[in-house]
Formats: sequence, C-alpha cells, structure tokens
Amino acid sequence: MDWKVHKLKEGIYMITMADKETRFFEALWEIPEGIQYNAYLLFTNDGSILFDTGPKGSRGFMEALSSVTDPKDVKALIVHHMEPDHSGYIRELLEVNPEIRVISHPISFRLMNSFYGITPSSKTEISDGMSMEVGGERLRFFLTPWLHWPETFVTFIEGVNALTTGDIFGAYSINGDFLKSSAGLSDQFYLWSMKKYFVNVIGAYRTHVVNAINKIKRLGIYPELILPAHGIAFYGKDSLEKLLSIYENWASCSEKNEVVIVLTSMYGFTEEIAREVSAFLEEVSIKHRIFKFTSKGRDEFSEAIAAMQDAQGIIMISSTYENSPHPIIEYLADLMEKKLCKGKKLLLIGTYAWGSGSLATLSNRLTKAGFSISKIIPVNSMMTKSDRDNIREALREMFELTRS
Repeated sequence: MDWKVHKLKEGIYMITMADKETRFFEALWEIPEGIQYNAYLLFTNDGSILFDTGPKGSRGFMEALSSVTDPKDVKALIVHHMEPDHSGYIRELLEVNPEIRVISHPISFRLMNSFYGITPSSKTEISDGMSMEVGGERLRFFLTPWLHWPETFVTFIEGVNALTTGDIFGAYSINGDFLKSSAGLSDQFYLWSMKKYFVNVIGAYRTHVVNAINKIKRLGIYPELILPAHGIAFYGKDSLEKLLSIYENWASCSEKNEVVIVLTSMYGFTEEIAREVSAFLEEVSIKHRIFKFTSKGRDEFSEAIAAMQDAQGIIMISSTYENSPHPIIEYLADLMEKKLCKGKKLLLIGTYAWGSGSLATLSNRLTKAGFSISKIIPVNSMMTKSDRDNIREALREMFELTRS
C-alpha cells in the first residue's frame, strides 16, 4: 500500500493510497478492482490544513505527509466522518503534533474516543452552515447526515474554490489518473465503479441522498475542484452539477437498464431454468445479465446488487434448502431490502423436491419490503414442457409483451 502525493493546483495537494490488498470492502463487498483512499492538504498563510487521514492499519501516510510538509506545521485537521478508513492516523498525527486544532462534528469526537482513546486538546465542533477562518482561509461546513455515517459533512474551501465531500461521489477502482475534468464522468468503467460504490455503501440512505442533493443545490456554489475520499478528484465548474445529477438518478432509480437474473444452484436444475429464461429474453431482444451462485463458483454480491440498482426487472431463481429459499437468495433479498429502490418488478422461480413452500416465503418477504412480485413459479426439480410454457408466459406478462 503505497502513498503518493499529487499537486492539484497551487496550494492544495492530494495524498492517495492504492489498496490492492483488501478483498472485501467493509468485510462484505468484493472489490477485485481495488480501492483508493484520498486525503487533502491545503497550505495557508499560517501552516497547513489536513482534510482526513488514512486507513487504520495501513502504513506510510505520515511519510507521505512529511514529504510535502512537516506534520508539526499542520494547524488544523478536518475529519469529515470517523469511519476508520479515513481516521486511522489521527492518533499518530496528534502524538507528533498535539496542538493541532481538530475540527469535526460533535458525534465524531465521541467516536474518536471510542475508536482510539483520543480527546484532542484543541477541538472545534461544527454545525450546519458554519463558517470559519483558519490560517487566512475561509471554510464553510454543511451537514450531509447518513451519507453514509450520521456525522458526515462536506467542506467548501472558498480560497481555492474546492469542495471536499468525504465518501460522497466516491468510487471503487484504482486509476492512473488522480484528477480528471468533468468529461471523465462519461467513462463507463469509472461510472460503473462509482455506481457500484454508491449502491453498496450509500444505497440504504436514498432519502438522505435526495435531501443532501437538494441542500447542496440551494447553496449556489460552483466549486472548481470536487475532492472525494475515494477514487478520482474532478475539476471544472460543471463537475458538481453533473455529479449531483448522477446521484439524483441513482437515488430515484430513474434509469431502467438490463434485466438481472440471479440464481442459486446445487445440482444444476435452476441453471437449466436460467438458460431457458436467457434464451427467451434473447429472442425478444431484452438485454440481461446473469449472476450465478452455484456449487462450482460464485459471482460477486457487490456486482449483483449494483446491477439490480437500475434493472427494469429482476428474476430470482432459487433452489430449495431445508424447505426454505436457498440461504444465498435470502441474503440477496436482505441486501435488496436495504439497498434498492422499491417497486421493482420481480419474477420468482424455485425448484423443489418434496416441499414447495419456499417461494411463498420469499414472495411474502419481498412484497412486504415494497417490491412488486409479477409471479411465482415452483418447479418440481426437472423442468417440464409445462414449466417452460409457464415461465415464458410469465416473462411475457412481466415485460408486457404480446404474442407474435
């Protein structure tokens, strides 16, 4: 995990770490693409201001910081939220420079003590809309609670016209570029990495996303730099507007893209059903993507739940396990309840041997969660012609297709 320092413009630097070792972000989400952590350093007339630090347990942050400034010259530390992937060096920094003024949300100071046993000797608790001058630089703070921690806020740095956003607008992946113009938001791979991060990490807080978008729009600020805690930083006065528009679409699930098929299979029966579903969708020119969780291998939960984000329909094919939906399907249902917009159309298909009640259990659960169940189709292990006809008819109804 190597830390690097990049100059963004005169007076402000980006300190990054490319993490290729973490396989499961938050011990949950598969990230083979890796993830980057960002901190920022602003030079002022009276020392420097540091915006966040690095991940707990990583190495090299202090050396990277020392390559551009003496840590004893850091006058203030802004902590946007206390998640340990951004606060892991607070203790070490305060040991070197106990006079640092730590600026954060009141909740952060409680968590600082809980996580690291730290009570800064100089601390300032921010409030919504608060403005202060630090080293001759004017900083303005705006609360964005639950994006994705309760004490999250963003900081507008007036002098360099920059907005530090914490986890908001973050993305998975490690990029050769550390700074791009807003045109970089058309990069489909990066946009997918950003969407995947949004659904995995922030998706449960969609209402708060909408509130934050409306709030930031009302501020009337047009920062030239957008500085998230993960991924690429962006420049261009239209960057904030574009990013807010992207988040607004994702929060409202206004995009309707390819159909998602997810299946569990122990002995191959449900895989045969998935092939039949896929063949039908190809016949009617409906784009779709299949995620398999089988005895031979598993696709990634992080990818599957992100793909469901803007799917026009979801088809869940579950084998029965101990007269219940397969535990992986139940786990996916749990993620769907927490992370996705509700109202999506679902088709539930399940195989069984001696007990066929598992689909009703799954249907009741997802209906209560706010999803629209198009139909449930139990299949007694091997798919018959009658089952095939029922599945095809259910797909026509689900996607409002007429018979040719």
